[in-house]
Amino acid sequence: MEKIDLIIQGPQDNYGAEIINHYKNIPWVNRIIVSCWEKDTIKEGDGIQVVRSSCPLNNGIGNRNYHIVSSFNGLQYAETSFAAKLRSDQNISLDSMNILYDRMMQNPEKIGTLGFYKPFPFHPRDHSFWGRKEKLQELFDIPLDEAWHYQSNPVDSWPHQGFYSYQTRAECYIASQYLAKKDSRVKEMVDNPQTY
Repeated sequence: MEKIDLIIQGPQDNYGAEIINHYKNIPWVNRIIVSCWEKDTIKEGDGIQVVRSSCPLNNGIGNRNYHIVSSFNGLQYAETSFAAKLRSDQNISLDSMNILYDRMMQNPEKIGTLGFYKPFPFHPRDHSFWGRKEKLQELFDIPLDEAWHYQSNPVDSWPHQGFYSYQTRAECYIASQYLAKKDSRVKEMVDNPQTY
């Protein structure tokens, strides 16, 4: 059984510690890399590495810049051929983790997610991403969003209802930026969001 590194991305609190304890004894886990913020208090331990980053000055619409920075920085410390990037506010059952691991190993050239939100193009469920370390690093090696969420739609800002009806969702932003590097049609959409 090939071991992989898990990257748990996002702010750390008591729930984050619960998630680490939940995942740390999975037999195929090599190490847990916690990619959090400078202000977070969490200790390294046996099989647990902590990567602290400075928060971007602009969190981006839907906190996408936080997601991009902490995911990318954590993935830089992965040492295994395959990795999984998980959120610090989501606890995936051990049965589901095993299914996701098996699917990744059965489809080694793909990036796996928990699914897609069909009403929106390029909208993966961002709770976890699974795949080859280099592919996941490439997924999060994208430009940060220059828009400030309160400037883009001050009347209907996050988290108020309808906010996303005026914006590119954070998950769509990440996936479309990644796909734009691979497909000129997606790049056209990314470069001209008002049209699409």
